[in-house]
Amino acid sequence: EALRASIQQANAEVHARGQANLDFYNMGTTASVLLLMPTGALIGHVGDSRVYRLRGNQFEQLTFDHSLVWELQAAGHPTAGAPDSAIPKNIITRSLGPNPTVQVDVEGPYGLQEGDVFLLCSDGLTGQVADEEIGTILCSLPLATAAQVLCDLANLRGGPDNITVILVRVLRSPPAELASTPLARMTAGERPRSIPAWFWISLASDALLAVALAVLGMTVVAAVLGSAALLALLGAAVYWLVSLPETRHLQGRLGKGPYRRVRCQASRSLVEKFDTIVRQLEEAAVENGWPVDLKAFEKLVGEAAEAAQGGNYDHALHCYARATRHMIEGLQMGGHDEDSPP
Repeated sequence: EALRASIQQANAEVHARGQANLDFYNMGTTASVLLLMPTGALIGHVGDSRVYRLRGNQFEQLTFDHSLVWELQAAGHPTAGAPDSAIPKNIITRSLGPNPTVQVDVEGPYGLQEGDVFLLCSDGLTGQVADEEIGTILCSLPLATAAQVLCDLANLRGGPDNITVILVRVLRSPPAELASTPLARMTAGERPRSIPAWFWISLASDALLAVALAVLGMTVVAAVLGSAALLALLGAAVYWLVSLPETRHLQGRLGKGPYRRVRCQASRSLVEKFDTIVRQLEEAAVENGWPVDLKAFEKLVGEAAEAAQGGNYDHALHCYARATRHMIEGLQMGGHDEDSPP
């Protein structure tokens, strides 16, 4: 409930800002929140940004896209997401900001294991890079390298939208006794009853009067008033404890995820895609005179080709990724004409 309430509060803030300024009127954004606890991973979600989990070679999408295509597919129209479908893929059905309130999806908790990798990303990545490619890159490369390569790949394929990539690795599995503890759930209508302000004012006045009487030597009356104040305080504590709701534990998981699952393994087809990318980068660098070290670039490409020839696709992918990053870093350091590719 706290996770859902925090996202709803964020929605209220975005909505208020949009209402207060005509330049921001009706503005909206997506939100995907990952909360890692010993009991598992809990996700709060609105929009078409995504949260994935990589476990071994299984790459799973844990969130549901609030888009027209996904809503139609869920309603029984499986062809809505087909490549030749006339339905736009960028129309979202839920976001933060346009309305005073928003429905928030909460998914999980998903169990945690050492080595699990979670990816939070915007559709600027997933619109350009397929799940199989994302998962394979995460399997094959160190996280810092993988994050940069994913952004590079999305940009090289057009980069029409914001590209956000956040990667988190679970360093160790939570203790078994904590991992098996069910989550407690308390709704807004089950909060403990508050004690009215007038009670605290009366209690404070009673205590101050008792102290004053004791100072004046009227100890018997002061003792009576002090005892009454103490009994009132104890009564208030009992009242509050009795009003506590009974803790209810979640049974199973919230949501219906995972919504998609693919197996990831470095393959010749993905390596060949990267070979095509680096060759195009090389051609563009030569044609436009980019200030890059082509000898170092060719060395990396040669090492990648040799690894691919021997069937070591993980190492080949790593070398191609380094070659791509080498070319882009050289281009960024030297500057380039905005009209030149890629």
